[in-house]
Amino acid sequence: MIVTFVSQCQKNSLKLTRQILDAYANRIGERTWQTVITQEGLNAVKSRLAKTARKTTAVACHRMHGTSRTELVWIVGNKREFDFTGNVPVNRTQRDLLKEHWENDWQYLQLIKVLVALSALFHDFGKSWDYFQIMLKDNKKRDPIRHEWISLLLFKALTDGKSDQQWLGELIALSNQSAKERQAFTKQLIETAKPPIESKDYPFNENWSSLATWIGWLIVTHHKLPHMSEASFSSAGEKKQLRWIVLKNIQRTMGYIKPINEKKPAELKWKFSQGLPLLSEAWCKDAARWAKKAQELLPRVPEAETSERLLLTLARLSLMLGDHNYSSAEADKGWKTSLELNANTDRKTGQPKQKLDEHLVRVAEAALEITHFLPRFETELPKVDELRALRKPAKGMFAWQNQAVQKLAEWHKGHDLAKQGFFAVNMASTGYGKTFANAKVMAALQTDHSLRFNLALGLRTLTLQTGDEYREKLQLDKTQLAVLIGSAAVRFLHEQGKAEQTAAAQVEALEAESGSASEQDLTADLELIYEMAIPETRFSTILKNTKSRQLLYAPVVVSTIDHLMPATESTAGGKQILPILRLMSADLVIDEVDDFDQSDMPAIARLVHLVGMLGRKLMISSATLPPAVAEGLFQAYQAGWRLFANSRKRQTEVTAFWLDEFGAQVELIPDSAAFQQAHQAFVTQRLRALEREPAKRKALIQAIERLPVDTEREAIERAWFERILQGCIDLHRVHAEHDEATGKYLSLGVVRVANVDPCIQLTRYLLDCALPDELEIRVMAYHARQVLLLRSEQEHHLGQVLNRKNGKKPQDHLLIKRHLQGTTKPHVIFILVATPVEEVGRDHDLDWAVIEPSSLRSMIQMAGRVWRHRPIQEDLKPNIRLLERNLKSLLNKTEAQPAFYHPGYESKAYLLNSHGLKDLVDEQVLANKLDAAPRIQAANPLKPREMLADLEHQVLQDVLLKTDYHPRQVQAWLHCAYYLTRMAQQATPFRDSDKDSNFKLHLTEEEGLELRFPEEDGKRGKAAANLHIDTLSEALKKRLWLPLDYAELIASYSQIRERSVRSTCEFLGEVRLEDREGETHFVFAPELGFQRRKA
Repeated sequence: MIVTFVSQCQKNSLKLTRQILDAYANRIGERTWQTVITQEGLNAVKSRLAKTARKTTAVACHRMHGTSRTELVWIVGNKREFDFTGNVPVNRTQRDLLKEHWENDWQYLQLIKVLVALSALFHDFGKSWDYFQIMLKDNKKRDPIRHEWISLLLFKALTDGKSDQQWLGELIALSNQSAKERQAFTKQLIETAKPPIESKDYPFNENWSSLATWIGWLIVTHHKLPHMSEASFSSAGEKKQLRWIVLKNIQRTMGYIKPINEKKPAELKWKFSQGLPLLSEAWCKDAARWAKKAQELLPRVPEAETSERLLLTLARLSLMLGDHNYSSAEADKGWKTSLELNANTDRKTGQPKQKLDEHLVRVAEAALEITHFLPRFETELPKVDELRALRKPAKGMFAWQNQAVQKLAEWHKGHDLAKQGFFAVNMASTGYGKTFANAKVMAALQTDHSLRFNLALGLRTLTLQTGDEYREKLQLDKTQLAVLIGSAAVRFLHEQGKAEQTAAAQVEALEAESGSASEQDLTADLELIYEMAIPETRFSTILKNTKSRQLLYAPVVVSTIDHLMPATESTAGGKQILPILRLMSADLVIDEVDDFDQSDMPAIARLVHLVGMLGRKLMISSATLPPAVAEGLFQAYQAGWRLFANSRKRQTEVTAFWLDEFGAQVELIPDSAAFQQAHQAFVTQRLRALEREPAKRKALIQAIERLPVDTEREAIERAWFERILQGCIDLHRVHAEHDEATGKYLSLGVVRVANVDPCIQLTRYLLDCALPDELEIRVMAYHARQVLLLRSEQEHHLGQVLNRKNGKKPQDHLLIKRHLQGTTKPHVIFILVATPVEEVGRDHDLDWAVIEPSSLRSMIQMAGRVWRHRPIQEDLKPNIRLLERNLKSLLNKTEAQPAFYHPGYESKAYLLNSHGLKDLVDEQVLANKLDAAPRIQAANPLKPREMLADLEHQVLQDVLLKTDYHPRQVQAWLHCAYYLTRMAQQATPFRDSDKDSNFKLHLTEEEGLELRFPEEDGKRGKAAANLHIDTLSEALKKRLWLPLDYAELIASYSQIRERSVRSTCEFLGEVRLEDREGETHFVFAPELGFQRRKA
């Protein structure tokens, strides 16, 4: 390509950029260069410029586009030196238009600064207590009550019973008082603040003004939110729990008492030998200054109450980050004070570091600087400029994306989307480019078609796949796209799998293009450099590594949703700061949103609410989206957007956008009732279109009768296994494919079972069962309770064999070919025995499926792996068997026990009348077509005790939409003041079921296997005594689909990593298992994974 570089650098930056650009291009003017260059070379130029960029750096790169025009590729450095197309300005104004925009739009920015300043000046007052000062000098001592609680009591003593004008006036007066007057004031304050007995220590009361309440809450929560029990609100019911109802229940015992190692704790001494920071001249000067500003803003406080949650969220973020920032800094050697109060100690020496008044004043300065920069996070973080890949019209089956973007563009003409809430629902079917369409919509929302958004997913593998797709299709480099999964080992194995597939192709391509196979990506090992308009000084404590910098700066972040969840779920330690800043600066897409468990939906709704409250746009996508999820998340988003709109004088209506492969719909939605109506209209249209589509999957129910109640468990399981095998054989006979090379008939199918232990038991049965003479089987157990390295090998193999795109066939794979050649039997069935890990994020195309029912959702998702890549068959025969009963229902003694749970939606509170599938679904509908129709539309009225689909809709409705203000309900988070505590996060934690312990599978010197806890500080973890190794007999191994040799794989990867065997086992031998303090025992065979057994 032909590119032109234009430099608007000043001072020494001009010399540096000239040196770099002269090495790559011809200088055709004093500040202009031109050359022919490859994309890799251009990436290298940008990286080198970014690495040396300063405030005075400004370089634009333009590319020749066609024969008559150029287009801007990127700008490194100060973007204000160019307009949005890269032109150099010919006139300038002295007015700071950007600052004016902040002041006009952020109408409560000054009020937030007042809250931050005053709370920062008081936040560590409690460290003046003698107990804390003694603890700093003797780390064996402990302060019995946390310092932030003491700070709150002191602040309450200052403000209690007084109007805002009064107590602010007292602070102002301090700056003019003599030392003697301040000492008298301090003495009186300490006496007033003396805490009552523990059972009566409830500082918050209704007499406090809003301003004092906000500051008090910021003081007491600057480390963590109160640990209030939801039992306090067990009878909340239909009554909204507003601010005072929640605050008045906060007491000292909610996480503010420290355990004392004394049999009989001594009586608390309320003693402040060195006084309070009120005696500091510098502190009084700052307190007076901000008290004056607070007085000026008092008339604005009542109107700001409608945006209270947003103001407190931002103020707490700034306060906590400012505290972290200055606490990690060295003491100010020039600080002058007569106070002998210390704030903290040096971690290296253990000696006192910062003076308390210094700490309070400097934290206030840091927190205020952070607050000042908050508006910039909305607009000034890096973006990807207009992408050609997104502008290019889609073709064929993806052409629907053009219509959707056009619909949005037309709406854009009459509506300012930059100032409106935006909630999108993408319900396009699998295989129609839904993920790529999400990026197109995100770009279409911006007037300059730039890109900055988060794509959040539930699974690591799906995240990596999506990252690969974006990198390839959007042509994004490492500074523009960050793929974050939280596991270096998973990423390493993913990259190794990709390398094996593409190595040969890459060498051929390089030789063809450049004549040299040794040419490589010039930017591969360069440090990731991001251009920033915001000084990093105050944000250094949250930007400690590449991952954190990527999360904040990268224009496009594809990550597991766990990277963003701390924004609402972290209640202590400041882990919410970085994800909140990310969400302030980038819109959010949640892909496959209905794949999260119903117990996780409250946490997802909390995140969605925050996105709206921060003024960002939201998109959810799933082809199987239940109406309750769409409506519930819309309500969460609109409730958040309403807070944002009130704080910025925007309209509270939200633009809602629906799209799928059949069309698009956009409306301005005033409330949830209008959204429900519009969503139902869109779904109705979608269902009509789906009805016209020929079936890809048809299902029959395989009869399974309950055995007598006194039947032994082993007999019940064996009978169930036999029925499954018969279903596999029946489906094979209908859907087997003839392989011309070997003359054999083969089919590849999946048996989906609900839980891991039955998965392993069924696999063992299939390895040893009797078969018809003409038939052979090959079996693989695939589930989550497997060593990371072995599971990666399975997934890599399945990804190759089950890829039927572009006419590919399983027998093209060498291992499948060997299996066919290695048997004399004319029929070979490949059976994948899998748990729900196969349901989502696996781009597999199987011939048939036998499904143990857990929920309608699982049936639909599992069916999506059948005949996924190949064209629709004419005269399709049923290719799915649904077992009439799952194993739990057969083992239950009565029908009055739940069976569709873990996974599933049934419980004692939501119990089905029958557990026979024929009673719970419409057989005729499934026989004609198995699709998402019953999942995306709810019946009216629902019959949750009679129909499986209705049960799921009822549970989701009750979780997301029920008018109940108990802390565990979504509606309570939206309309109550539980955000002032950690009650909601305690009641409905995200991924609460993920309580397994981490173990590492190591090799002994004799190449035996042993399970160990992870290493700590370089020391080998202790051995776990609850593992028992099992070795499959050679006879059983003959039916294995994919042999797995752990020792051989570890040796191979040790060479690749150039690390020891022990190091590689620690890195790749990870497995998560239920521990229960060693009570749960496991039997492990490499080919089968970990099976629970009684000790």
